[in-house]
Amino acid sequence: MPQPASNGNAPLRVGLIGCGGIAQVHASVIAALPPETAILAAVYDIMEERAQALAGQFGAKVLPCLDAMLEGGAVDAVHLCTPHDLHVPHTLAALRNGLHVLSEKPAAISFAELDALEEAAAGSVAQYGVCLQNRYLPATRRAQELLAGGGLGNILGSRAMISWRREGPYYSESGWRGTWAHEGGGVMINQAIHTLDLQCLLCGQPTRYEGSMHNLHLGDQIETEDTCQLRMEFPGGAVGLLHASVSYALDAPVLLEVHCEHGALRMEGDALYLREGDGPWEHQKLPVYNPPGKLYWGAGHVLLIRDFYQAIAESRPFQIGFKEGTRVLRPLLKFYEEKRGQLIQSTK
Repeated sequence: MPQPASNGNAPLRVGLIGCGGIAQVHASVIAALPPETAILAAVYDIMEERAQALAGQFGAKVLPCLDAMLEGGAVDAVHLCTPHDLHVPHTLAALRNGLHVLSEKPAAISFAELDALEEAAAGSVAQYGVCLQNRYLPATRRAQELLAGGGLGNILGSRAMISWRREGPYYSESGWRGTWAHEGGGVMINQAIHTLDLQCLLCGQPTRYEGSMHNLHLGDQIETEDTCQLRMEFPGGAVGLLHASVSYALDAPVLLEVHCEHGALRMEGDALYLREGDGPWEHQKLPVYNPPGKLYWGAGHVLLIRDFYQAIAESRPFQIGFKEGTRVLRPLLKFYEEKRGQLIQSTK
């Protein structure tokens, strides 16, 4: 079994694979880590100009090929900011070479990939983590505490709404988005997976999703769904509803509510509101962060990446390893399997 990469007592050397928009966030967070923890050492992208731009901004080295990143001994850990269908191949190669891996979501886009990933993660002593960064938001942590405290009683249900905007160029200029082969789905597996993950984190793990997929706006431009509705049943009989669409006029704050016997919680953007009984909604005071990247992405990446490297330093499991990083994927992939034919028929 390969041992995890080590650079002695020196900081971990981090490599970024993929230098698109989200890589900027990863690079910014790595650059802000304590210098004795980790440094951004190398970047790679099939579009060399993007790699050169990111490397120049953060003082990293541009590697000429993927093998140089994964097998050349240049780095101790990699962050995967690549198209969805590359997450598993890159993870398997990195873990095989003893490199720690932090992958953007989704962890995988097929059942076969999930199985291969589970085996690789279980057989490696290197850390594997998935970027479900909204779990680290102060609002999420406080909501977990309030629910665990018991004062709100049993959970009755949860509803969530994601109303964002994506236009044709977002898909066509990427070369991979909006396709089943490369993205693995549409709004659910790309944008709404974070909110779905939070609903399951707070309310429990449903075994199945019922719902429908639609193309309300982009049906003639993409293969996958731009709008999706889900109904879930949580343990204890609680009901979950989720509506997600990228056919809105703008990127509105995500809304997630949890209704309980004796009150309710509302997360809207980075804010959290508590209602006890039938009283008014009260805004909860939470720590404030100034995250890099788009405002609606929130501060989660900062907190998650810090914890990933702290977990490595402390030789403890990262909180969002394989099991937690994939908990919503199997029922979601099953849902896609069942509903994909309907979507294709509706967009012809």
